[in-house]
Amino acid sequence: MPRLLRRGWVAAAAIAAVCTVIGWLRLTTVSRGTFWAEDGNLFLQGAVGTDGAHALPWDPYQGYLHVVPRLLLALSTAAVPPAGWAYAVTACCVLITGLVAGIVYVCATSMLPSQVPRIVLAAVTVLTPVTAIEVLGNAANVHTYFLWLTPWLLLARPTTLGRGLLLAVPMLLGALTEIQTALFFPLVLVRWRDPRTLPVKLALLVGIGAQLVATALHPRSGGAAVDVPSAVERYLSDALLTPWLGTGRAIPVLVGYLGFKVTVLAVVPVIAALVIVLRKGTGDQKIATVALVAAGAVSWSAAMVTNGTAELSSLDPAGLSPATRHAAAPSLLLLGALVIAGTVAVQEGRRRSRLLVGAAGAVLAGAAVLSFVPAQQLRSPGPAWGPGIEEAVERCSLLPPGSDVTIPIAPQTPSPWSARVPCHAVIG
Repeated sequence: MPRLLRRGWVAAAAIAAVCTVIGWLRLTTVSRGTFWAEDGNLFLQGAVGTDGAHALPWDPYQGYLHVVPRLLLALSTAAVPPAGWAYAVTACCVLITGLVAGIVYVCATSMLPSQVPRIVLAAVTVLTPVTAIEVLGNAANVHTYFLWLTPWLLLARPTTLGRGLLLAVPMLLGALTEIQTALFFPLVLVRWRDPRTLPVKLALLVGIGAQLVATALHPRSGGAAVDVPSAVERYLSDALLTPWLGTGRAIPVLVGYLGFKVTVLAVVPVIAALVIVLRKGTGDQKIATVALVAAGAVSWSAAMVTNGTAELSSLDPAGLSPATRHAAAPSLLLLGALVIAGTVAVQEGRRRSRLLVGAAGAVLAGAAVLSFVPAQQLRSPGPAWGPGIEEAVERCSLLPPGSDVTIPIAPQTPSPWSARVPCHAVIG
C-alpha cells in the first residue's frame, strides 16, 4: 500500500476521501440537516422555481456569480426527496472540500516535494478550526475553499498539457463562484511562457471577466463604514489566533485578562514565516508565502467593506462572539504559509529549527483537535429541514394548487430566515 500511495493520483484520491469523511464528522447532526441562509433563501428557491422561474447557474446575486452553489442545489433537489435536500447539499459541499484537499496535495508538489508536508497542507483544508463554525458543509460559503485552492492551481507545474486542462476545470468553476480569486491574478505571470500552465490561467481570466461583467450589470448594493480598529482587532483574534488557540473560550478568556493588545502576538508567527521563507525558500515558496499572507489580509478587508462591521463594534471579551465566515479564508491562507515556512525550516537541518517546528505543529494540531466540532456551530440550533418539510406537506394539503409554503431555516437570530418553496415541489 505505501508503494501504491507514491502514485500521485492514488494518494490524492485517498486524501480526498479521508478529508470528506473528516469534514462530515466535524458537523453536528442538526447542522448536517439544516439549510443555512442563502442556501435555502436564495439557491433553493431558484432551483425549485419559486415564482415560476428556475434560476440559471450564471444568474448573479449581489453583483457576483455563484455557479457552483446554484448547480449543487439544482442537483440535490433533482436527486433526492424534499426531506433530504439539506443533507444532500451538506454532503455535496463536504465532498467538494475533500476534493479541494486532494487537488491541493497534487498542486503543491513543486513547492513541497516531500509527501508529509503536502499531506499536512491538504489537511489544513478541512481541519482549520474556524471553518466548522459557519463555512464547512454549506453552499453559501463553499466559495471560501475555491479561494484557498486558487494559488495552488496557479503555482502548480503540470507535467503535460492534458493535466493542465484537468486543473483548469476547478479553476474555472472556482472563478465563476468566488470573485476574490482575482486577488491571485498576479500569479498568472509566473511561468507565463509554459504552455502546460496556460489552461489554468485562461480559466481564471475567463472567470474573473465573467464576474466583472456581472458586477457591472448588477452592482452589489452598498458598502458600509468600517470601524478600522475593531476590524483589525477581530482580524487578529478571529483569523490569526484561532489556528493556535481554537474556537473555544481560550481567546475570550485571554482577551478578558490582558485586553485586545495581546492579539498582536498573533502577528509574530506570520512575520517569522515570511522571514524564514524569504531567506531560505525557493522561488515558488517565496511567491506562494507572500501571496497567501497578503491575500488573507486583503480578503478580510474586502469582507469588512462589503459586509459592514456592525457585529464588530462591541468587543466585550465576556460576550465575544464566535468567529464567522470572514475569518475562514485568512486562517486557511495563513496556515498554508506556515506549512511552507515549517518545511523550509526543517529542511535547513538544524536541531533547534526542527524542535521549534515540532512544538508549533503540536500547538496547531492541539487546537484543531479541540475545535474538531466547535461548541458554537451557527447551524446547531436549527431549525432542522426534515421536520420543516413534514409540516409544509401538511400545510400544502390544505392550500389551493399553485401555492407556496414558507419553511424556517437557519439562522433564526438576529432575524429569522426562511425558504419559500412551491407546494408541488414539497409534495414531490
